[in-house]
Order: sequence, then C-alpha cells, then structure tokens
Amino acid sequence: MDLFTIIIIIVFVFIIKYLIDTINSLNGEIREIKEKCINNNKKITFTKNTKTPINMNEIIKGITYFKNYIDEQK
Repeated sequence: MDLFTIIIIIVFVFIIKYLIDTINSLNGEIREIKEKCINNNKKITFTKNTKTPINMNEIIKGITYFKNYIDEQK
C-alpha cells in the first residue's frame, strides 16, 4: 500500500470517530434538555454532563508526526 493511501484511511477513520462522538454528545445534550423541560419544577438548573469530542488539532498533529517519522525513515 502506498503511504498516501494509509494516511487517507487514517484520516477518514478519525473523522468518522469524531462525527460519531459529536452525535453522541448532541444526543446526550438533547436528552438532558428533554428531561429538564418536561419537568414542571420552576427551579431548573442545566448542567453539562456529556464529554466533549476529541480536538481535531490533536489528530492533525499526530498525523503530521506520523508522516514526518515515515519520511525520515526513507
């Protein structure tokens, strides 16, 4: 396999994982809002219970490091 193909596959896997984590986070927030809004209690406090998805800058730095490491090995 070509190095470019491997990098593209890795990038797409991380993008798909990022999208799945984002959707899960949004589902958790929607579920929390539904629970708070259906309740008739006037003292409603919203708290964020879901974790944030991974930062894309960390993924890009990791891929860049991997690419530079492979290029140095040639």
